Amino acid sequence: MVGGLRDVTETRLKEAKRLQAQRLEAIGQLTGGVAHDFNNLLTVLIGTAETLADEVSDPRLSAVAQLNHKASRQGAALTRQLLTFAGRQPLEPAALNVNGPILAMEGLLSSALGETIVLNLQLDPAAGHMRADAAQLEACIVNLCINARDAMPDGGSVTISTEQSASDAVVRISDKGVGMDAETRAKAFEPFFTTKPFGKGSGLGLSMVYGFVRQSGGRIEIESEPGKGTIVSLYFPRLAQTEIPAETSSNGKLDRGSERILIVEDDPMVREFAEGTLLSLGYCVTCAADATEALRKLETEGSFDLVFSDVVMPGAIDGHALAGEVMKQYPLLPVILTTGYADVERISADSKFRPLVKPYSRRQLAEALREAIDSRDH
Repeated sequence: MVGGLRDVTETRLKEAKRLQAQRLEAIGQLTGGVAHDFNNLLTVLIGTAETLADEVSDPRLSAVAQLNHKASRQGAALTRQLLTFAGRQPLEPAALNVNGPILAMEGLLSSALGETIVLNLQLDPAAGHMRADAAQLEACIVNLCINARDAMPDGGSVTISTEQSASDAVVRISDKGVGMDAETRAKAFEPFFTTKPFGKGSGLGLSMVYGFVRQSGGRIEIESEPGKGTIVSLYFPRLAQTEIPAETSSNGKLDRGSERILIVEDDPMVREFAEGTLLSLGYCVTCAADATEALRKLETEGSFDLVFSDVVMPGAIDGHALAGEVMKQYPLLPVILTTGYADVERISADSKFRPLVKPYSRRQLAEALREAIDSRDH
């Protein structure tokens, strides 16, 4: 009798990983679309809440508007997490005080950890500044805190600490959970590797954290032993004092103007909000629902002083292509793009003005437009 054996373990593992990757891609596409639409709603909610908080004289109603604004900002933070998972989070590396994002998301982290986990913050005021994307940093911290929570099924505490170490700013997330052995630690950053039960984890969390830290010029270290918990340390190059931008002060008043602005936005509510905001600031406003209509109005309705356009729009021409066409036909006409999930760095490379990321506030809108219009005279 003649027979043969073939080990199909590796083949089945590759097939399982392929199917999981396809499932994650499908979920990511759906998540990204939902988050993009939600960002449009949040743009309106945040802007109108700001208007009410600024203009309502009744202290009780003003407090309600401020609460609405705070809740909307937390909704924006959740949307950033969804976009990060979908791989469509706008990338905005900037000088960050390491402690700032952690303090800003304290409430969100406490909710995510649940009632059985206590969150402790031990933040060193001298930890310093780093250059990175704030939303990505937040996503990494959330990811590591969720891992710590899952390592303590009976409850416990998660500690987030910061400090400066030589030329690095350090963020540490520690727990007293089940810990990891040497073999698990060695595989922790591998994509699709997870110790969680099937269906409970994608195995992409730590690999995403690793990629972000490396992309930011830093490194990541894990200290862990079975039964003794885990400490994950993120090291980022600290910025020199000369690399930290000075804080700008505001007198509370929004920048105003009287110029003609063309708004190009396919979402009716966002379009109405932007139009109402700019009219209240004194501008003369014309609206278009897509790029084709915008180009027609530029040709037939006289001169404009600025075009403010969404990036993702229906039709053959999106906002990015529209900006290119406007710069070709009207080279002195400034164009500012706004986006919910496109790559801001890529758009910025082809545009004179930095895109405005949704959800944007009334103040951000007013300042961005004023800066672009005033730049024509320099």
